[in-house]
Amino acid sequence: MLKKLLLATISCIFIGTLFMINSGSFKNQYLYATALLKYRSPGTLLAADKTGKPLILRWHLYQPAAQQQLFDAMRATLAPIAAQTLLPIENTFARTTLAPEHATLEQKNNHTDENNSAHMRTVAHKSHPAANPDEPWQPDEHCLIITAHEHSQMPPLGYIQYIFRNTTPIGTITLDELAIIPSAQRRGIGKLLVSSLYTIIPQIERIELYVRPTNTTAQAAYLSYGFTSGQIEDTNCAKNWCFFVYESVKTHSLQDRARYLKKSA
Repeated sequence: MLKKLLLATISCIFIGTLFMINSGSFKNQYLYATALLKYRSPGTLLAADKTGKPLILRWHLYQPAAQQQLFDAMRATLAPIAAQTLLPIENTFARTTLAPEHATLEQKNNHTDENNSAHMRTVAHKSHPAANPDEPWQPDEHCLIITAHEHSQMPPLGYIQYIFRNTTPIGTITLDELAIIPSAQRRGIGKLLVSSLYTIIPQIERIELYVRPTNTTAQAAYLSYGFTSGQIEDTNCAKNWCFFVYESVKTHSLQDRARYLKKSA
């Protein structure tokens, strides 16, 4: 009798949590992301690039403050991709936009330590309004990482990193990093990774991201995905970043792409 009562209680909690996820009735991002972390992660999606070549998308939702070792291990596997794609963008920005002394430091660091994950994050978030690499992850921060693979045993071709923060409105998520290795670019993998969010968490209403003003390729790509350009009030920040936002109530480009993704059993 006690066992049946316990099972019934657990079932009610599970069903109630799923109801809250689907109804959007969570009071804050922390509870929202925690529920997703418990019941919906990790997972695998089956997809194809724009040429029809099959791809596998894997996703994990981390709470870095409580899962530091697991999160750091994942970040270590992604560091080579970031070194190939994100660091060149940062160095171009440093040479053309930052003061000469900063640009020299960026080029020197990249030359001597181009595969260092910690350095990569420091460079990538210089003046970034949404993150500070020198501060530890907070308990209310959750990180969703999605990787794209051609085969289950092969390293990723690229990845995307989203961040939930309790300081943002419910249903809003920050696109923190998107990187595709050069040899896999122009296959539509970027849009595939961005849109996969709506297969995993269809309740997301708003995606926010920041792009370097010198990275015109990424700006054009995000606009083609359905993002729109927004205003940055901080003058210093506006010199270093361009702000983009995707609102699911105004456009369905990403949701339409997400319909072609299938969850693996």
